[in-house]
Amino acid sequence: MRTALLLFFMCFAIAMGAQQAPNFTVTDTYSQEHTLYEDYLDQDRVILLGLFFTDCVLCDELLPLVQEHYQQSWAVEYPVDNILLSGIDDNDSLNQYAYLHNINLTMAGIDGGAWDAMQPYMQDNSWGTFYGYPMFVVIGADGEVIYDPWGDSPVETMIEIHDAIEDLSDSIVSVNDLSASTTFEWNITSDQIQVQSTLPGNTLEVYTINGQLMLSKQFDSNISWSSDLPSSLFIVTVRNEYGSEVKKWASQ
Repeated sequence: MRTALLLFFMCFAIAMGAQQAPNFTVTDTYSQEHTLYEDYLDQDRVILLGLFFTDCVLCDELLPLVQEHYQQSWAVEYPVDNILLSGIDDNDSLNQYAYLHNINLTMAGIDGGAWDAMQPYMQDNSWGTFYGYPMFVVIGADGEVIYDPWGDSPVETMIEIHDAIEDLSDSIVSVNDLSASTTFEWNITSDQIQVQSTLPGNTLEVYTINGQLMLSKQFDSNISWSSDLPSSLFIVTVRNEYGSEVKKWASQ
C-alpha cells in the first residue's frame, strides 16, 4: 500500500512539474499577428518554433532544410505550422535574409515582439538546457513542449524534428484525415493571381518585399485577381484555419 501511494505521488509530482508553453503574440514581417494559443493550439495545430538570428552560420545551413521538409513533408502529413523568431533582427533584415536564402516561412523579429516570445526558452526551464542558436521548440495542442530536438548532423536534426511533430500530432486529426484537402491550387502569371481551395474561409494577402500590405481579400472556393501593381517582387499568402501557403510573385 505504501509503495502504491509513493508511486502515485511521484507520478503526480511529475505531472504537476510539467511546464506548459506560455502564450505569446508576435507580429510577423508582413504585419500579420500570430497568437500561440488562439491562432494555433486552440485550433488543434502543432507549432514548430525556430529561434535564430541572421548572422548565424549554422542557421544558414539548417533553415533552408526546415523550409524544404516543412513544405514537402511535415505540413503535408501533420497539422503543423512554423514560426521563426529572431530577437535581434528587424523586419527589413529578416525579409532580406528570407529572400537571400529562399525561405518563405513565417518570421517575426524584434519589431514584432519576438524577443519576449523567445525568453521562456532561453533561460532555466523544466524542458531542457539552452545551448545557443539555432534551436527548435515543438509545441502540441495541449501546450506540451518538446524542447530542442537535435541530431548529430543537419539531416538527423530534421529527423528529430519530424519525430517530435509526429509525437505531438498523435492526438490531433491528421491533415490527411480531413474530409477535404487543405491544398491550394495556384495559377500565377505576371499580371494575374488565381487560387482555388476546397475549403471555405480563405484569405488572400499580397505584401511588398518590405512587408507593406497591398491587398487583402477573403474568398471561399476560388479567387481571381488582376494586378495593377507596379513591376516588382511581392509575397502572396493564402490561408485558412487549417494552414497557409506562401508564394513569391514577380509582377510586370
